[in-house]
Amino acid sequence: MNNQTDEMPDVDRVSKIWKTIRFEPCDQWSAEARKLEDTMSYTHCNGGVQLHKYKVIGNDDFKWFVQNNKLHQIKFLKNVIKHPDLKNYREDLEITEDKPRISCYNSWDDIYDLPGMLSRIMGQGGAYNNIDQHTAWQTTLNFIEGEFQNRFQDVTLDTINVIPRAEWFYDVIWDYSMVLFDRINCELLFIDITDTD
Repeated sequence: MNNQTDEMPDVDRVSKIWKTIRFEPCDQWSAEARKLEDTMSYTHCNGGVQLHKYKVIGNDDFKWFVQNNKLHQIKFLKNVIKHPDLKNYREDLEITEDKPRISCYNSWDDIYDLPGMLSRIMGQGGAYNNIDQHTAWQTTLNFIEGEFQNRFQDVTLDTINVIPRAEWFYDVIWDYSMVLFDRINCELLFIDITDTD
């Protein structure tokens, strides 16, 4: 079946997506992802970094939106953040609101900009620590290769501007939230970073 030519699911079918979709926590990370986590824990030593990954299990209508790169049309990220299966994510970020609303700062259909973003975060560092630019760049490239096999065009990237009542963050300039969605493996990955002086 070629979903590129199928009709977009109607409103009733879209509402069923959110009744049936599931997010299963994944604890399998590449060594390169663990290295990124360790490095960011150093650069943001008074705050830290959290990585969360979920396998997304949806029906054929959800798959249509994935394959046609139209997840924004079903308000994917805004619905994901309040989904019951992400309870552990909300607890880890100490989100006190039952159904948090988020605003996306930027959204990309690929991750070509991700190396610059993550490298800048580590290179500029947190309140006290940073690493040299070459190490920051290589750590990021290794992460992308280890987690996504350098499939830059198969992964979407969203940066989150605000997660209301997420007490884990220090609400300062060193707060970052990124959401990556691997369309091939149907995996959702969160990177959250904070620090304080």
